[in-house]
Amino acid sequence: MGKLDAKVAVVTGASRGIGNGIARGLAVEGALVVIANQRPEAGEQAVKEFAASGLNVVSIPTMSRLRPKCWRCSRQSWSGSGESTSW
Repeated sequence: MGKLDAKVAVVTGASRGIGNGIARGLAVEGALVVIANQRPEAGEQAVKEFAASGLNVVSIPTMSRLRPKCWRCSRQSWSGSGESTSW
């Protein structure tokens, strides 16, 4: 059991770079990680890479600087299992 089992973490820009490393660390600890980024294809590629490692990750295309897009992302994130505890 990980420290973050039954938790949801939304990570912006997690398809690459530092965000990807943060998302991976959260997923390794048991969180359902939501990759929230602007490029759907990059998010889906990251999901495939995480899934190959057995990690629980989904991608929701969004633009973090646009409030309506953020609200949609949060609603979709909370509709999954767990409780959103990290942004």
